[in-house]
Amino acid sequence: MVVQESDESLIRYLEQLAGRKFLTREAIHNYLKELWADEARRSQAANRRRIVRETLLLVMLLGAGLNYYYWDVSLQIAQLRSVQVFVPVPSVGASAPGSSPRRAAR
Repeated sequence: MVVQESDESLIRYLEQLAGRKFLTREAIHNYLKELWADEARRSQAANRRRIVRETLLLVMLLGAGLNYYYWDVSLQIAQLRSVQVFVPVPSVGASAPGSSPRRAAR
């Protein structure tokens, strides 16, 4: 069973919770508008924090993927077998094929 309280006791209770006096309906309405505005600001701030947090996490995930790719390629390059190439070098006294003695004298 719900006991109905008087209007005066409800207004006093509301004034006690709000910490201010309510003399008119407009004062109560303005107080409720302030509460709704505060709630909207808190909601917007929470949304902003969530967006920043999720963006930061996505950037970190992208960085981790690039880091993995870099090290994977580096390890693959390190595991390649070495190739030795021999380049023929002309002997000290002989000139290279196709060169004239005049060019070698310069």
